[in-house]
Amino acid sequence: MDKTPQNTPPDEQVSEGIPAPEGAANLIDTDYVIGQDNITTSTMGVNLDLHGKVFSISAIVVLLFVVLTLALQETIAPIYDAIFSF
Repeated sequence: MDKTPQNTPPDEQVSEGIPAPEGAANLIDTDYVIGQDNITTSTMGVNLDLHGKVFSISAIVVLLFVVLTLALQETIAPIYDAIFSF
């Protein structure tokens, strides 16, 4: 359902987002450069650009999931059966 103001029920408010500044406004100057913390590498013709913290955390979560799934196969088997039969 489209939630434009004319299609919105009277009891539901429409969010307009962040309002524009009311006076003169300037961007904040910082030394930060987008992607400055990324790890960039090129291996066998494949260019990779990874954010170290995000990649590390997600890799640990995936490895933990795989290890727990393999370690607790009998316990998790009914859960997988229920998911796959859905």
